[in-house]
Amino acid sequence: MKRYPLNNWALNMAALLLLVIMIGWLLVIGRNLLIPVVMALIIWYLLDSIASYLQSFRVFGYPVSHSLAMVGAFLVMGTAIMLVINMVAENAVSMAVKAPEYQLKIQARIQDLLSWVAPRAEFNMDKLADLFNLQRLLGWVTALVSSVTSTLMLVVVYLLFIFLERPWFDAKFAALFPEPQRHEHALTVRREIMRRIQVYLSVKTLVSVLTGTLSWLLLTL
Repeated sequence: MKRYPLNNWALNMAALLLLVIMIGWLLVIGRNLLIPVVMALIIWYLLDSIASYLQSFRVFGYPVSHSLAMVGAFLVMGTAIMLVINMVAENAVSMAVKAPEYQLKIQARIQDLLSWVAPRAEFNMDKLADLFNLQRLLGWVTALVSSVTSTLMLVVVYLLFIFLERPWFDAKFAALFPEPQRHEHALTVRREIMRRIQVYLSVKTLVSVLTGTLSWLLLTL
């Protein structure tokens, strides 16, 4: 019986496809735990950056200690988070109450836009009425607040673990890469990850500000 040699390329592609499927499956089933972990890491990075910035100041001629700077960073971050949550909740409730008014405004704007493209076309919002259902919007706000609260509790727990392990993080990181060359490469990779996180947060903030500004202009015109 003649045997045909296995195609290494096909085996590698099959193994890669299987690996991608397994990773995707793990991300889907573990998203409720992974998302708070990622959020905790991002918040930790922001807290560390704020603390480093606060340490650049001097109080009565004395440098700010790391512990005091970290307390200040927590206060700044906590205040910012509470302001954002309060703003989102108030705006969501306001949007739910003013949903019929927004519906008429959006319908008028879309009708004006269509009048330029197709003067005889008429836009009907009946198919999108569910988007402006007051009861559904209020239920969405309630579910959002509940979800955010539970997620924040997990984020706080993960943050506590991160800050408890922080004093020994560099030592454990060095133990993982005992060889100087590999250790330097790992540090470079870590710095690059931090830099990309900073770029991502900057771009995300800019896009969010632009989106919010355009939405506000659309609904107030």
